[in-house]
Formats: sequence, structure tokens, C-alpha cells
Amino acid sequence: MLDRIDKAWFSGSRSILCQLPTGGGKTIVFSTIVHNALKLGLKCLILAHREELIKQAADKIEIITDEPVGIIKAGYPTNYDRDIQVASVQSLTRRLNHCPKFDLIIVDEAHHSTSTSYRTILNRFPTARILGVTATPIRLDGKGFRGIFDELICGVTVSQLIETGSLSPYQYFATERSMSVEGVGKRQGDFKTEEVAKANPVAGLAGDIVKSYRDYLEGKQAVIFCINVEHSIAIAAHFKAAGIIAHHLDGNTPSGERADVMTHFRDKQIQVLTNCALFDEGLDIPSLDGVILARPTQSLSRFLQMVGRALRPCVGKDRAIIIDLAGNYERLGMLDDVRVWTLDGLEKKQRKQSKLVRNRETGEVEEIIIDLTPTGTQFIEIVGQSNAKRATKAVELTPELSFWIDRCNRLLFDRELNDRKPAWCAYRLLESDTKPPLEAWQYLGKKLGYHHGWSKYKVNEWQSPTGHLLN
Repeated sequence: MLDRIDKAWFSGSRSILCQLPTGGGKTIVFSTIVHNALKLGLKCLILAHREELIKQAADKIEIITDEPVGIIKAGYPTNYDRDIQVASVQSLTRRLNHCPKFDLIIVDEAHHSTSTSYRTILNRFPTARILGVTATPIRLDGKGFRGIFDELICGVTVSQLIETGSLSPYQYFATERSMSVEGVGKRQGDFKTEEVAKANPVAGLAGDIVKSYRDYLEGKQAVIFCINVEHSIAIAAHFKAAGIIAHHLDGNTPSGERADVMTHFRDKQIQVLTNCALFDEGLDIPSLDGVILARPTQSLSRFLQMVGRALRPCVGKDRAIIIDLAGNYERLGMLDDVRVWTLDGLEKKQRKQSKLVRNRETGEVEEIIIDLTPTGTQFIEIVGQSNAKRATKAVELTPELSFWIDRCNRLLFDRELNDRKPAWCAYRLLESDTKPPLEAWQYLGKKLGYHHGWSKYKVNEWQSPTGHLLN
């Protein structure tokens, strides 16, 4: 990845976006780049938007470069003479007139870089090279970063990192009764928080959250992602009432209290940490056993950031546990799905021969492979009509009929995958260039649960491309 970044800069790209999954080593990559830049006499700036990210970046950079790092943030002494500065975006926008000229700017969690504050800083240093790093190069509204970055460089995948032991294997559990999003509106590409909270009162939800923890994470450490602050506080209270040591944190928690709670959590004095929009990014605790998603989202970026918190490997941790109470996997897939990132966003790819299902007995989400390839069976069972009663007969599976059965299977799979109505399959079959045989309609009707007379009606409904009804 370092070689690819250097090559992109030397070929003329000024701003590069680098993608690596959560836990894939983004901080190590950009710390090494800063180290190399220092050898050339360059001044470096690292931008972050939260205190935890600022401290983590400063600590790792000092270890790798063996150089002191200045921190630009309220409450920290300024050291503008240092060649490396890690800055809070909010603080730096107010201190731009005091800063030296920077030659290299690193944007941590670069999916935030479209905001006005980031753009103000980057525009102040028009000759600086820019490197953005993120696990999810996609905005909340699903758009990409073309026009902001010149080139996108993607690293290894989640699956590859799990295979090499760089990330932890995982088990994914879902509830049979997911949190409701019925009638909930959207804002900036995700569900409206206040409407989600109204649709999912804590009183009816907290019991499921405590039970899911006891079922899959009993005695282990978990982070719970909640809808809003009130939701998070109430859930923490339910855990405490159940005799489980829990604590709530949010962005308004005083920094001193926040630091103390995190110290206790790292020391395993706290079992459950509830939060609202605080640990989607930047939580670096390898010993974390699992996460519980107690908030529905339509944002792939937010989803991957949340589930990625539990994937860091640790001695004594054989796997991460992810509990989804909100049906997020149904909307967004699994965390190790193959995704093709581009500067225009995510390249859409549907599952062609598999689907995700919840095991009713264990609650675990499993990927079921569907074999759509003809099996070589010489006969199929279809519904016929004899004396006005439902009956079956064996029909030879000719190459032509095999083609139509395969087409029906694909329509049925696509219908289930995208939650379409049964009639959708019939409409698609009617659009065929050649007339589907009666046996195809009988096969489709049986799979959809229609009355046996439906097939004879539909076979006469197909029209040729010229519009003439064929019987």
C-alpha cells in the first residue's frame, strides 16, 4: 500500500484516498508515511475529529517516528515548532492564522472530509499533499468522494485479514423480532433518530438486549450502540438492575469522566458500555468480546464502523460476537462481504447464488448457497389438472424446459432476495422474448403457492414482441 501511495503521488495525484478495513492498520500506514516525510524535511499535519482519535494517532506516531508530536486541541499546550501536529478539526479552524505551513496533510476517518470545517483547512494549504484514510469511503447518503480526492487506493479485505489472523473470526446473531422501522423517515441517508426512538420504546426493548447479552456474551465485555442518549442511559440502567456492571457514555460526557470510564473498561472493571454515536469510530480495544447493535441504520458506513469495533484480535479471544437486534444485516449484508469501492461510492453487487438467513434454533445468521445449476435430474414434478382436482405428473426435463426452470429459479431467488411480491415473478416471465411453456408456468405457480388453474391462465397472457396474443 505504501508503494502504491508513493506511485500515485509521483504520477501527479495530489490528494489520495486510502481504504483499509477497521483494524487493518490505517494508523500504522500513515504513521510510516509521516516518518518518511520527516526525512525529507516536510512538516506534517494529521486531522481528526475526536479526542480518542487524536490521542491514538499522536501516541502511535511518536512510537514509529521517535519524534515529539504537537497537539492542537483545547486543553493541550501548543507546540507549533514541532514538525508533526495532530489537530482537532474544530480547534484548528480557529487557529489557522497561528499555524505554520504544512507540506503533508493526513485526514483520519476521511469519510468526514466533505464537511465545511475540513474543506476550510485543506483549502488553506493548497500546495500540500493530502492523504485521506478510512475503512468506509462512502458518505452517509451513499455518495463517493470524486472531486475531493484524485485517486482511491484500496487495501486488503476483511476476509483476507481474518484468514491471516490480523482480524478476529466472528459469529453474527440476530433476533427473530427486529427493531421496527415501519413508518420511520430518513435524513441524510439514514433513519431519523427521533422517529426510530419513538418506534422502539426502551421498555419493550431493554429486556431483549439484556437477554441477548446473557445468551451470547455472558461474563464478557460488550459495547452497545444505541439510538440516542436517553435510550443509552435507560439500557445501561436495565443492565445494572440485572446485576451486570454497565456504564453509559456520549459526546457530552466530560472528558475526565470519559477517560476514567474507558480506563475501567480496559481494565475489565466494566462489562457493558452503552453509547450513542461515540464509538462508531476510534474505539481501539482488542480485548473487546462483542458488540450489540441496538439501533437500525441504512448507512453502510455506519454499520461497518460499528461491527468492526469487535474484530481486533487478542490473546484468549477466539472470536468476536456481533448481536444485531435491528435487522441491519438484511439491509446491508455481512461485514466481510466483497465490496467494490470507487470514488463514486460503492459499486452495487447483488448476491447471485446465496442469501443470508437466521437459524431459528441458534439465532446465528448464516449464508446459504443456492445452487442454480441444472442437477442432471431427468424429471421434475409439476402441477397438472385431472377431473378438476390437484394432481402431479412427471415431465421429462428437456434442454428447453431446463432453461425455463432455471429462469424460474432465478426469478424466485431474486424475488426473495429483494423482498418482492409474488406477482413480480409472473411479470418478469411475461417479458420473455419467447413464449414460456405451460410446464414453466406450472412450476412457477407451484413454487408461489398459486391455484393449479393459474398456470393455464398465465400461459395465454404472454404476447409476442409485435403485440399479438399467442395461445
